[in-house]
Amino acid sequence: MWDSSLGVAFLSGPPHFHSGSATLSPVPLFPMPRLVFPPALPRWAAAFLGLFLAFAALAQPAPVRIMPLGDSITFGSGAAGGYRNKLYALLTAAGYNVDFIGSQTGNGVATLPDSDHEGHGGWRIDQLDTNIAGWFSTMEPPDVILVHIGTNDFGQSLDTANAINRLDALITKMALLRPYAHIIVTNLMERAEPYNTNIQTLFNPYVQARVAAQAALGRRVTFLDMRSAVPLAEMPDNLHPGQAGYDHMADAWLPAVQAVIGPEGDTTPPAVARVLGSTDHTKVFVTFSKPVADTSAATLNFAISGGLAVSSASLDASKRVVTLTTGPQALGMSYTLTINGITDRTAAALALPANSAATFFGATPRGYLNNVPESAGYTLAYSLDIPTLATYGSANPAYAVDNRNGVGPFSRVAYYLELQRDDGDLQYVWASVDAFTPDIEKIAVPTASTGAVFQQAVTAM
Repeated sequence: MWDSSLGVAFLSGPPHFHSGSATLSPVPLFPMPRLVFPPALPRWAAAFLGLFLAFAALAQPAPVRIMPLGDSITFGSGAAGGYRNKLYALLTAAGYNVDFIGSQTGNGVATLPDSDHEGHGGWRIDQLDTNIAGWFSTMEPPDVILVHIGTNDFGQSLDTANAINRLDALITKMALLRPYAHIIVTNLMERAEPYNTNIQTLFNPYVQARVAAQAALGRRVTFLDMRSAVPLAEMPDNLHPGQAGYDHMADAWLPAVQAVIGPEGDTTPPAVARVLGSTDHTKVFVTFSKPVADTSAATLNFAISGGLAVSSASLDASKRVVTLTTGPQALGMSYTLTINGITDRTAAALALPANSAATFFGATPRGYLNNVPESAGYTLAYSLDIPTLATYGSANPAYAVDNRNGVGPFSRVAYYLELQRDDGDLQYVWASVDAFTPDIEKIAVPTASTGAVFQQAVTAM
């Protein structure tokens, strides 16, 4: 999966400049308490209190990342916070450090400190399927995905006979892209006719069996009977739950989440999810499938081929990423990292298999100036971060850099494209040709507004 170029298939025409600005995924941090002491408080008392509060903060469980995924019911139409509000409270009371994740933040409420979600009003299964890879590429991997989707397929009469197949395809895609996530899939709640009969005939009877088939393949997929949790009487508009209905959804989600993961992680041993070298060639980032013990950040746990020394190791606040500081890594060279001594944070202290190994590269730096000597003779005209979906028939690209007004007459045009895999080194391509137009407006991504259409041979490529 390409984490920065999922929209490339939606672009027409020639490639384009890309400045190669790096995108870093946020890592949740736990704020340390700010202590304010009255002047009369003895210094020893202040120190003791500071140690106590610091210890309490450090003792907080690692975050459990939960992605609420679906349509307007996941958004929570009809009640502030939807089911997410009560579910956050229930999980927190059960000892979880909840981290809701998603690209959306709408329909928050004061009692819900984390309003991230992936609920999209009016969306169907196919729309989630189109976007899920792009969303995954921009956020930390979820531990749990709460899936409630499909009612709009019936409300919009979109090939309802194959709605269950679309759901199955979505589950498959998510399970393959994020194999360590627990995917909890529900059937559809009751709604008014003429839709309810079709849902009960073509969709709901098959959801549990499709989930069971996914689980039989070793995928972390489980079923939740949401239809039984919320009666139609708790849906004021015969489609969206009211507050009582959303609260009952939260009540149903809680044991389903608890069945697959505890506050300190699930019951499977940790695995190595990804290993990446850094572009400065002095760091290695080791991402585990679940939170690991603090003792995992020990240099003796890691050995790198080729005699590359590990001088330090540190564990991030998510308890999933160990950053190794190493000797100089050779650009483009393949290294094998061997790992031992890693356990998870559960009471069972489940261990990573001994001598687990993964390969990483001395990372290629980003940017055309770092990789293409010829580029020193060119001036950057445009840079575009490739979107997941492009709608250039109706809107112009949102260029990260737009220097069109600062570029004078030119005789050559070059295009540079970078692609970065989740689990590999950066790849790039550069192509330069004699200018095929004198118009700076027409060398960028072709759009309806520029009217740029070229179908001709190029010279001096």
